[in-house]
Amino acid sequence: MVFILKPNIPRRKGLYMCFFLGLFAVMFITGCESNIYQSNVNLPQLKAEWKSEYAAWKSLGIQNYECIVQLGDTGITERITVRDGIFLSAIDLVRPDEPCIPVFETIDEIFDLIDEDFTTDENQIFSHGQIGTYFSVIYDPVYHYPVKYDRIDKYKKGGVDGNGLTIEIFEFTMLEE
Repeated sequence: MVFILKPNIPRRKGLYMCFFLGLFAVMFITGCESNIYQSNVNLPQLKAEWKSEYAAWKSLGIQNYECIVQLGDTGITERITVRDGIFLSAIDLVRPDEPCIPVFETIDEIFDLIDEDFTTDENQIFSHGQIGTYFSVIYDPVYHYPVKYDRIDKYKKGGVDGNGLTIEIFEFTMLEE
């Protein structure tokens, strides 16, 4: 007498189906978590620090100064001069023989940009696919202006960093009145 064992196909099929559905659910949930807005937990602290540093900068009443403003890897490096709180001139340090229209005319404009970026992040006004923003600001300990400001936008695809902005201020000098 010969016994032929038939595998229980419907039962195995059901197990495989459950396994793949479970795997799909885990992948879907994990994938969704990386594609939703991720709140910048440091934003309240960064905003409070910005307010404090900006107030300290304003309280010094510095109206006459010169500094170099560099924009990350763009090749833009400008020496700006401010008199009586008003932009006076800019020199492109990379191409000094060419006319220069400054990206930022005063340090106050850089403070304003940082505040706008914080507000944009807080209100989740993002470009397509963006899920958050990373910020870093270093302030001068004496004059309180932002020495270095970094903003890096984060996008859906694996949390890849994308667009961003880096502003650095060098050689800050107060001018005589």
